[in-house]
This record gives sequence, structure tokens and C-alpha cells, in this order.
Amino acid sequence: MPGSRLRRAAFAAHRAGRFEEALDLYARAREQLGPVTSATPAPVLTELARVAAGEASTRWARGELAEAAPLAARALDLAERCGDHAALADAHVADALLRAAAGDRPGNARAYDVALEHATAAGERDTVVRILTNIGSRLNEEGQHEAAVHRLEQALTLLAAAPDADTDTDTDGTLVPAALAHHNMGDALLGLGRLEEALHAYRRAESLWSRADSPMRAHAAMGIGEAYRLRGLPTQAAAAYRDAVAVADVTRSAQVLVPALAGLSRTLVEDDPPAAREALSRCLRTPAALGDVGARLAAGWLALDAGDTAAAVRHARDAEDEAGRRRDPAGQVEALQLHALAEPAGAAARLAEAAALWDGVGNSIGAGVNALLLARVRRDRDGERDARRWLRALGVSDAATRVAGPLRVLGPEPSAEVQVRVLGRLAVLRDGVRRALAQALLDDGRPAAAVPWHLGLVAVDPYDEPAHSGLLRALHADRRHGQVRRHYADYRAAMLELGKTPVPLYDLLGTG
Repeated sequence: MPGSRLRRAAFAAHRAGRFEEALDLYARAREQLGPVTSATPAPVLTELARVAAGEASTRWARGELAEAAPLAARALDLAERCGDHAALADAHVADALLRAAAGDRPGNARAYDVALEHATAAGERDTVVRILTNIGSRLNEEGQHEAAVHRLEQALTLLAAAPDADTDTDTDGTLVPAALAHHNMGDALLGLGRLEEALHAYRRAESLWSRADSPMRAHAAMGIGEAYRLRGLPTQAAAAYRDAVAVADVTRSAQVLVPALAGLSRTLVEDDPPAAREALSRCLRTPAALGDVGARLAAGWLALDAGDTAAAVRHARDAEDEAGRRRDPAGQVEALQLHALAEPAGAAARLAEAAALWDGVGNSIGAGVNALLLARVRRDRDGERDARRWLRALGVSDAATRVAGPLRVLGPEPSAEVQVRVLGRLAVLRDGVRRALAQALLDDGRPAAAVPWHLGLVAVDPYDEPAHSGLLRALHADRRHGQVRRHYADYRAAMLELGKTPVPLYDLLGTG
């Protein structure tokens, strides 16, 4: 079919984050296919519908929503005229993206449901994976992180079944979609407060995108920056954000630029205030692909840091409204916290509302920060001390006070330096202690709690065979069978790199 080869090449370029190239290829495909007339055959209508849907998706990714909207409408019209399942799937995906940009969550969900039905009927594995991955992203934005993990596991399972899924040549085209699924899995784990697991997923995504030479690795760099920011490591976070911005500047990815610039402004607030203000200014000037809640929050926290409580309250209210409209509980919580700290009257009620929102999300770190804020408002020194200890146990550094946000507003705990020397943090525990604690948690029937400890050991030394074994046993005990398969592949690759024979999985698990 004329134009079909160009259309496929355009989608491959879009998926890899080469948006300018994708748009050029879509234009050439459209030119080859010609204008629509009453005599245009159904197969050509199918290709034209898929080209329009693809171009709409690329325009959306660059934040060019005014240009994307008529293309998405054209794709739906042509797809309905030809009745082709693959074309209808692409058209409804484009429609879903535009609805997400507008904050229409119900419409976005309906569009993806319809798209998934058509993609399944067409037997289009790549489109099914794309939809499942995008649904995972939507669920993350709505705070439904456990549901997102389920959808993303489905996507990764489909990709793992591809004939060339584990090869360096990527002849079956699985590296880039697998990278995006791992990235979205990182977002889900980050939303649950499982920082070590989130970092592992982001690094896996970064590795896959790098192997594919894809600028989409900017998404992984941004995720790594978010994880380091939440952990309270501003220097490492800023380096990751800068990397994300540098790549996204070339591709003009609005999905990356806005949140990465927002995060960068927050992590530079103490070390380089002028650079923080410049990053925020750029962030606020850049069109957003998925709303600007993060940008408004960054503006609010920087305003509060500068002592401008009126501006902080204004930004908090704007962020509350936008996050509520978008069904973004994490954004709502942080907006409520910002409002509570900028305007003490009514602070306890706002923080109680935030606590109820966190209960529905399951983010242990977010709940810990909110408990700390509530304890401060209620002048509960014991509660404040307990909340700080809980946050340290979850991997949050006392250096989080260098990041614009609630912990910076509260400031360090009295005698924090002494307490840090006594209590320490996860990152400075000796490997032997970490290994013993991980095993103790597994022996105690708490495999989910053991997983981050084993992941930390593997991150320090990818060739640590006992750490790999412990990780696999913990995942198996927690019934995360898809992750067992993927982490065993990592272990096997590491052993082969050393010239060692990998131990069979059933022996590592003790099930042989």
C-alpha cells in the first residue's frame, strides 16, 4: 500500500522520541496516499486514518495541542468510514491523548477501552502494548498505582513473549516499548513510595532506551530525578533533571520539559537560587502536554521560600483546582500542604484532608511527610519525631530540607546531626547489615519489605550472586512472577558476562 511503509517508519521514529523525523515521514506518507475523494478505496482510507492519528500523537507529544486536535478528529472520521480495526485503534488512542491533555479523565478512559478492543481484534501486538502502557500512565496520574502495576505487567508479559525480546539487535522492535513500560512501572512504584524499586525500573528503562539510541531516555532521566528529589538528594536530582532537559530541548518533548524544569527549580533553590528561578521561568513558559500542576506547585514552593506567602497561596489554590479537575490525588495533596504552610488558618483541616487522600493512594513516603506536617501543626513533638524516623527508615535523607517543598519549610529536626550519626540512613548501612535485614524480613514472612534491600545490594554490585538470589526469592514469595522472570534474565546476563554458568531458576528459588 502506498504510504504504509512511510507510516510505519514514522511511528517508529515517534516511539523513539524523534518527533521532527516522525512529522516529516507522516507528511511524506500523506502526500503519497493523496487526497480523500468519493472514490478513495477503503485500504487507502485506512492508511490515511492511521497517518492522521500518528501525526496527532506526535503533535500532542510536543505540546502542539491546537494542531493535534483537528488531526485526531480527521483520524476518527476516516477510521469510522473505512471500519478497519487497526485504524480505529490508532484513532481512539489519539483521541485519548487529547482528552488527557484537556483533563477529561472519563473520556480518556473510554477512548482507551475502545482502542484496546479494536487493537485486540486487529491482532496488533504493538498497539495493544502501547495502549496498556498508556493506561498504566493514566492510572498513575490518578493515584491508582497498584492498578497501574497490573496493566504494566500485562504489557511487559506481551513484550517478553516476542521472539527477539532479549537480543541486542532489537529486530522485533521491543526495546523502546519495553523501556516505556519499565519507565511507567517506575512511576507506579514511585507513587507507592517504593524508591529503590522505582530507581531500578527507571534505570532499566534508561538502559533500554540507550541501547535503542532513543532520545526517549530523557523520560527515564526525569524519573530518576524525581526519585532522588523525593529521597532528599538534591545534587543527584539536579544532575538527572539537567540531563532530561538537555535531551528534551532537542526533541521538544513537552512531556519531559515541564516536569523536569519544575523539579530542577525545586532542587536548586538552596544551592543556586538564580538558576532555580530561571528554570521555573522556563517551566512556566513551556506548553504542557499533561497539565501544569507540577509547574504551579514549583512556583508556589519557590514563592513560599522567598517569603511571598500571598503568591504561594495563589499558586496553591490554582494547583488544587487543576489537580482536582484532573483527578490527580498526589497533586491535590501537595497543593493542600502548600496552602496549609502558607496560610496557617485552617492548616489542620487541609492536612487532614491530605491524609485521607494519601490513604487511598498507598504512598508511604507521602503519608509520612503529611504525618510530620500534622504533628508540627498540632505541636506533637513525639509524633513529629516518630514521623521523621519513619521517613529515614524509608530512605528519605535529612538533606531533603535543601529541596523546595514541605520538609524545607519545616527545617531540620533539632539536634538532627547527632540523630543522623546515631540512626544513620539506608544508603550508609554496611552491606552485611543490609543483607542480614533483608533475609530477616524474608524469614519473617515479609517479602515485599525485603525486595528494596536486595535491589539496593544488586544496584551496588550487579554481579553479587547472593543478592540476585535473595531478590528472586523475595519476589517469588511475594508472587511477582513477571518480575521474577525479568530479574532472572538480568542475573543470567551478569553471570554470562563473568564467564560463569548461571544457576537454574528453580535452584535459586529452592523449588527444584
